[in-house]
Amino acid sequence: MAAERKAPEDNGTWVIIDLPPNKRVVGCKWVFKTKYKSDGTIERHKARLVAKGFTQTEGLDYTRTYSPVSKLTTLRCLLAVAATQNWHLFQLDVNKAMSPYQIPLRPQTGLSELQSQADYSPFTQRRGTSYTTVLVYVNDILLAGNGIAAIDAIKAYLHSQFHLKDFGVLKYLFGLEVALSPSGIFLSQRKYALDIVHDYGLTNAKPTAFPMDQNSRFDDTQGELLVDATHYRRLLGCLQYLTVTRPDILYAVDTLSQFSRKPKKVHWDAALRILRYIKATPGHGILLSSTSSL
Repeated sequence: MAAERKAPEDNGTWVIIDLPPNKRVVGCKWVFKTKYKSDGTIERHKARLVAKGFTQTEGLDYTRTYSPVSKLTTLRCLLAVAATQNWHLFQLDVNKAMSPYQIPLRPQTGLSELQSQADYSPFTQRRGTSYTTVLVYVNDILLAGNGIAAIDAIKAYLHSQFHLKDFGVLKYLFGLEVALSPSGIFLSQRKYALDIVHDYGLTNAKPTAFPMDQNSRFDDTQGELLVDATHYRRLLGCLQYLTVTRPDILYAVDTLSQFSRKPKKVHWDAALRILRYIKATPGHGILLSSTSSL
């Protein structure tokens, strides 16, 4: 908590001023989280001081919002290119969550924002044959490029501006486990998958060989309505995130997501079947081949 309070002061994020007349202070609260490594061991205990943004009124307290996160589609595309081009991949962590627009990358490092209507968070640098990309996801930073000297220069600059942790070669990012090899980049969510199975009490359940029976047919009139749909919606949300590296469950998850408004017991049972399939195949993922054509 002390480190969390000190970080904004060290980074010059804000200055203390008197509250203007007729203005109200946005409240805040502490959020605590245990960060884990890809092997399930504890990496560190983390404290975050977050603003209660839900108390604000649009047009009165703010006029626009931004999301300091890169899309997972962008990450997968970048890693696919990195696999075919044999790029270097490194991961950094900023001690204090930052917006990409708070990180002064452009003038000092020659990095310019990638002007894409799909995602504004990547930054790119081209110098001769050297190409480097920086991807920002809240306080996680991915550095990718074909020149180690350019990457080291960007690292050095960022270290001079912020308190950073350098995790070295990319292994675990955004909940995705990344394995680099000459054959390509393998992405999986093994730990996340096992956590879901454990959370829903299916650690000792009998596994199944496929996520959904091919003869299954679902509609709104089937069976008994669930008394509380919260657990169903939460499970479907977890499974949706798992489809980032598990296209094998995508059809089943999308089918059951159509009934999130008024799920029935038959839909809940089908969702648990997906979990039993995941229990049998926790390490499945996708391979971004180094020999594939762009």
